[in-house]
Amino acid sequence: MTEVQLPSRAKPEDLYAVCTQLNSRTVKRSQLYDEMELDRRQISAATDFGSTLGFLELEEGNSKTPRVSLSDYGFPLWQADSIEEPGVKNTFRRAIESYEPYRIGLLSAHLEDRIVDINGERAISIDEMIEGVNTYLEGDPESREINLLLKTAQAAGLGNRKVGRHNYPTRLVVSDDYDDFAKKLASKYELPEKTSIAPESKVSSEGHPDNVTGDSVTIDSGAESKVDSGGKVANDGTAQIIAELRSNDLTLNIGLDISDKDDKEVMKIVNEIKSLA
Repeated sequence: MTEVQLPSRAKPEDLYAVCTQLNSRTVKRSQLYDEMELDRRQISAATDFGSTLGFLELEEGNSKTPRVSLSDYGFPLWQADSIEEPGVKNTFRRAIESYEPYRIGLLSAHLEDRIVDINGERAISIDEMIEGVNTYLEGDPESREINLLLKTAQAAGLGNRKVGRHNYPTRLVVSDDYDDFAKKLASKYELPEKTSIAPESKVSSEGHPDNVTGDSVTIDSGAESKVDSGGKVANDGTAQIIAELRSNDLTLNIGLDISDKDDKEVMKIVNEIKSLA
């Protein structure tokens, strides 16, 4: 199967803003930079996202300033007074159904029992959604890409996306509408054949993991250390691992989604990280 790169770093609400700004016009993306309060990165991400899901048309798509216009799914957003309107939610559902990676993610969650109880709520974690998508599509999706899938499902009224806190993962707390929508998908579509390669952690040229998930860390020596909920390190090779960590400079690349956090929350995170140094 062809490798798929999913959209990322966008927000459904920014896409809605772009659609309402466009009206029925066709304009260069650079013109939207001048007209809108969103910054260039937000507008660029929103238009790319909208093009991928069928809300927008991008002419000269390889250009840095393509011409942008509404596509089929974009018109209901332009005509709506709020992103919360039922018509907008239904349009996002149609877009999810049409876009295979998102459809596969929700189908996998439904058919493979990936929805579980998390802190007393029926939810699917971002890691489970990553695994579900990666099982059937090549491309090793990253958390920020699947995070946008969760945001899109929320815009479609299929649940409430919650950012991970207090040892609970980022997740989509599913709604009753999710169950009905997933059953509809299951009646019309089947999951494709599984890809043969399971997802693995990416390793940078310096030999450090770029994206670590789970609760294990592997050192070059091959020894693996498991960390339990109490923070204790166990298993063979512990002494060697601790010695290596204490005798070498250790750089951690931490991926955090701060799109939903205000300035105070961001600075609190920064200060907590600095306090560990």
